[in-house]
Amino acid sequence: MLSQTFAFVSFNKVCTSQYFLWYMVLLPFYLPTSTLMTRKYLGLGISALWIVTQGLWLQQGFQLEFLGRSTFVPGLWTASLLFFLVNSLILGIIVSDVGSRAGRKPIPTI
Repeated sequence: MLSQTFAFVSFNKVCTSQYFLWYMVLLPFYLPTSTLMTRKYLGLGISALWIVTQGLWLQQGFQLEFLGRSTFVPGLWTASLLFFLVNSLILGIIVSDVGSRAGRKPIPTI
């Protein structure tokens, strides 16, 4: 479900910060056994990339919507492209983690 939600938000035509909550509520179920937790530097690096590109995207959106500056090209376009690429990289990690778990026994729940 996390991969579907993450893909929907990442590939949607419209992107707002509220959409990120849709998949953040699913992260506690995915993260404990994920590659992002077992390979600490990968997890920290991807998290830093996501935060930086989201911040860049939000900054460009703020300038456009609240300050009235035309930041479409190159600012908002570049920020959106970078944010999309980082999201696609994260989606690839999530899909590969889920695919590698397909052959394993399910994790027991309480």
